[in-house]
Amino acid sequence: MEADYNYGINWDLFYQQTLNNNKTKALWDVPASLAAAKDFEQFKNDLTNDLPIIDLGCGTGTQSLFFAQFYPQVIGLDVSQQAIDYAEHNSAKKNISFDIFNGLDRHKAREIHQQWGDVHIYMRGVFHQILPSDQVNFIEVIKIFLGQQGKLFLCEVSDNIRTYFSQENGTSFSQLPTKLKAVFISHLPPRGVSLRDLTESFPERDFSIISMGNTQLYTNIKIKDSEPIFIPAVYAIITPKSH
Repeated sequence: MEADYNYGINWDLFYQQTLNNNKTKALWDVPASLAAAKDFEQFKNDLTNDLPIIDLGCGTGTQSLFFAQFYPQVIGLDVSQQAIDYAEHNSAKKNISFDIFNGLDRHKAREIHQQWGDVHIYMRGVFHQILPSDQVNFIEVIKIFLGQQGKLFLCEVSDNIRTYFSQENGTSFSQLPTKLKAVFISHLPPRGVSLRDLTESFPERDFSIISMGNTQLYTNIKIKDSEPIFIPAVYAIITPKSH
């Protein structure tokens, strides 16, 4: 079944349904103030502005636009043509570009690295979407982008996500109508990422983990005027080792 999985087709269908058919956004497509801005405060001392930054899995480009005020060049990459078209339509900044990119394409990764040199990477809610059989290849692509100087910040859905919501730990979630709860749960990933997963996926022989811990991913679902519901998540700041 995994052999038939096509990231581009699947995500194009997803964005076709949300953006074009339903005129809505994905649960995780939130204002930068609830995502990139919060993350930036956590990683700005490590992902310094002397390098370009890639927003890997940029989706509609909302977070990419935020980074354009801090970095000399922002490159938004996503596997979905639908998402990239939307991002380009809503961007007018000179130091930002968007491109279709399959996260397993080492050849194109080398072309991008040749164009921009070593870059930092911002990755929010992407790694848990990569099939286990593809993760080694995906990490090789990350290594190509980072080169010798780049650093990676990732924020990923935690592996306890379904337990968290099935037990209704969040008072906001417990207040949702039953049907909306069902929709929310159905959109959650079947698996998440633990801190242990990160140490195994980015082994000590190739990477140094500068910092890691628990955090939150906000959604665009609110209870009336209250704060948006968040998803439990993990984060890490990672740099490659020279060999």
